[in-house]
Amino acid sequence: MIFRIVVLMLISFSSYAGLVSGNLSDTDRKDVVRTLGYGSSLKTLGDPYPLGGFSGFELGIAVESIPTEDFTNYGDGTAGGKLLTYPVVSLGKGLYENVDLFVHFSMFGPENRVGVYGGLVRWGFFESDTLPLTLSLSLQSASNNFDNQITGEVFSAIFNLGLNFEESALYMGVGKVNAKADFVKELTDSAIAESSSAEDLQFKLGGVYYFRPYFLSLEFNRYVVSHFSARVGLRF
Repeated sequence: MIFRIVVLMLISFSSYAGLVSGNLSDTDRKDVVRTLGYGSSLKTLGDPYPLGGFSGFELGIAVESIPTEDFTNYGDGTAGGKLLTYPVVSLGKGLYENVDLFVHFSMFGPENRVGVYGGLVRWGFFESDTLPLTLSLSLQSASNNFDNQITGEVFSAIFNLGLNFEESALYMGVGKVNAKADFVKELTDSAIAESSSAEDLQFKLGGVYYFRPYFLSLEFNRYVVSHFSARVGLRF
């Protein structure tokens, strides 16, 4: 069953032809940054409890989904407006006490025209003695490439609350996200390459179900737009 889920995730991508319209104004470009930039930020998608020092390790494969239907209202209106999906591989390692490092990447190629590469550091700074509750701070930074037409970076800082149970876990978080992107001249209304940036609040809510040593996680992120992600993984 796990093998089948992994295969489906690895081949889960959509066609990127006509992802973004041409003749984008400054306002249009900022909205695209908010959708693609924020959407490509690295997600928790896993157990909110720290990996556990040097012995902890996690491997996962996720499917990211970014809604682009609003892109048909921008510029010359030639965007396809389809849901953008792509797979992301993640590796997590406990570093010291309650500090964890996660590396995420999506391979850019002839079929998958989205490339995302980055890292996330999580510090668990509080664990309740009476409740299965943990608090943590996560910092993430990633670079992205959409069909060699839009390239950029995204950074976020999130405070997280996690609740762990015997067979499942819930987590939520709130923080700030910042993204910037460079657009090729073929996409801009000025006919020259342009850059745009945006910054907003981020809210996330996620859940994990364990069938140890494997897990399945789902996460909802709300910025200006909403994003859904899913991951299957192995933690030990």
